[in-house]
Amino acid sequence: MSIKSELKLRSRRCCIALVCIAANLFGALPSWAACIGVEPVDTPHLPRFCQFCVEREYKKSSSYKRWQQVLGSDVDLHLHHYCTAIATARQSRLAQNSVKKKALATTAINNFEYVLARWPKTFRLYPEALTRMGQTFATTGRSKDAGRYYLQAIQLQPRYVPAYAAYSDWRSSLGDKNSAKEILQQGLRNVPNSRPLLDRLNKIDER
Repeated sequence: MSIKSELKLRSRRCCIALVCIAANLFGALPSWAACIGVEPVDTPHLPRFCQFCVEREYKKSSSYKRWQQVLGSDVDLHLHHYCTAIATARQSRLAQNSVKKKALATTAINNFEYVLARWPKTFRLYPEALTRMGQTFATTGRSKDAGRYYLQAIQLQPRYVPAYAAYSDWRSSLGDKNSAKEILQQGLRNVPNSRPLLDRLNKIDER
């Protein structure tokens, strides 16, 4: 590993450590909780496999072991990082303060990058993580990065409908209806009769 890469990795670790300290100080969850930064109000909005976040010694819990079997026990899932990323991305979208919004988005991006660097690309959650990363960049105005991750998700799994939907929604929110429509049409070529994509396409045509 180069000196530059090592310094970058250490910087990210320091950032995550500061988030851990802040979470404990402000009472997001008990200090032993698995997913630092996940607040109790977040859990209903997280995927079911994130419910282990509030359990002590989560890797020994029955829920973690069950999801390890469902998702693939051949890899270290790093789910605590992924669930932290999902939760802090959501908190960032809801934050009214721009400084807090940016800080939460940075935490989410760091944790998404962490799992994407460690999961094999064949892992079933990989396209989802790429899509969520794109959404996080989109909410912070980093258009180039958002588009790059949406495209990566689509290229990796051409039949992954949520990537087309999120990508199209984002382009539509920017007022680029033609691009949004093209994305949906591309998705429908790969996943004909997809209801989420058809519904979006119909809404665009009605405008």
